[in-house]
This record gives sequence, structure tokens and C-alpha cells, in this order.
Amino acid sequence: MMTAGPVRSVLVGFLMAGILALPSCRDAGHKQTASRGEGKVVDRFADWGVDLGVPDDAVFFLAEVAAGPEPLANKRWAVGPDGALRLGENGEPFDSSLLPRSPFNRPLRERPIATLPAAEVRAFLDWLDAQGFFQMPADLGPPDGVKVSDGMDLWVVARRSGRSAQVRLRPGAEFAAALQARFDGLVDPHLR
Repeated sequence: MMTAGPVRSVLVGFLMAGILALPSCRDAGHKQTASRGEGKVVDRFADWGVDLGVPDDAVFFLAEVAAGPEPLANKRWAVGPDGALRLGENGEPFDSSLLPRSPFNRPLRERPIATLPAAEVRAFLDWLDAQGFFQMPADLGPPDGVKVSDGMDLWVVARRSGRSAQVRLRPGAEFAAALQARFDGLVDPHLR
């Protein structure tokens, strides 16, 4: 049996050799990515048993999913690396037995509903970074003492400079309204 001294020495040796990597507390719960473009999104939401259909190349993805059984209200947006904004909405009939695992029954539209200027997309991602989005916990609810019984969950994926973050903002989460307003401000001027 090894004592604490040799175990510590072995761990330090592995860390120095790069064999064992420990995530920093700052990025806990967020996975680094590295592949084409900004990197493939590691789909934490799928690990939670929820299929949102996040495109691999999305630099930003937002899904609004009804907290209650109202799947026809669900919508999702994906911003591609070229600024192409695609929308996805549900249609009838909807098999509610698929909830909550599959909150969408139609794919994202093939044709973009708008093309967002690259500089505006970069500014939006910079804003997310400045708000601490890439360091947020993966699941945020309302502030302590606040009870919310209905509303929309915001499932958000952002990728920037080789980093990705996936955050579920439950109804009443403090950052949800600011994110929604900023995203609307990015998108609304460019809708056809």
C-alpha cells in the first residue's frame, strides 16, 4: 500500500507530464472543444436525456421550451458561423408522450430566416463572455425564495474562441430576461 507521500508524488508527476488534466473551477461543467471552425459542441443536454437538435456548427443556439405541457409554444434558433439564423417550431400533431426528452417534432428550417452580420454576432458573443456566461453553472433556476410555476426554460449553447458552454435557464433565472432581450435586439432588425 502506498502512503500519502508517494501517491502525491505520482499525481504531481502525472499532472506535470500532462497525462492527467484537472479542469479549473472556473470552467467546471463546461467542456473545451476543438474541431472544425469554433469546435464541435459537446452535447451536455443529450447527456441529460434531452434532444434539442443543436447543430454541430452553431455558434449560438437558443431553445425556448415550455416548462408545462405546451409543446406547440416551443421554438429554437441556431446561428451558424456565417451568421445564418435558422428557426425551428413545432407543428401539429405533437406526440406529448415524447416530452420532456424530445421537445421538438420538426427540424430547424433548411433556409435561414435572416443573415446576421458577423460583427454583430461577435459583439453578442463578446457580451455573453462579459456577462460570465462561459463560467455559469449548467443549470440555473430562480433566485432563492422565488417560486415560479410556469414559463419557458431557455436552453442555451454558445461557442467562442474554442470554448463552449451549455446552460439551462429555468423560468425566473436572473440572467434569462437579459439574454432574451439582447438576443431579440440582435435578431429583430434583420428579420425579413
